[in-house]
Amino acid sequence: MGLLPASMRLLSRIPSAGLVDLDAGYCGMTGSFGYHKQQYDIFHAIATRRFITAVKSMNAGDVLVAPAISCRHQVHDFGQAAGVHPAVLIRTLLQ
Repeated sequence: MGLLPASMRLLSRIPSAGLVDLDAGYCGMTGSFGYHKQQYDIFHAIATRRFITAVKSMNAGDVLVAPAISCRHQVHDFGQAAGVHPAVLIRTLLQ
């Protein structure tokens, strides 16, 4: 369960924002696990199974919120997209 429910509640308070949980599974990187060359095939297969497919199906203008730096790396490297930490998104909206 983790912090997802709390994050969803917080982000749902952004006016006029639609919030969708991609329910895309796991990015496959697990912190430093994904930085080891010998693990590449494993984490790439996990990431592209559902996670990156969901990222690539997002519409232009959608914002992908990803709290974990490893997930943001996967989004960038395999999804050619950008993910943003929820705190960074909120800070940006408050400026």
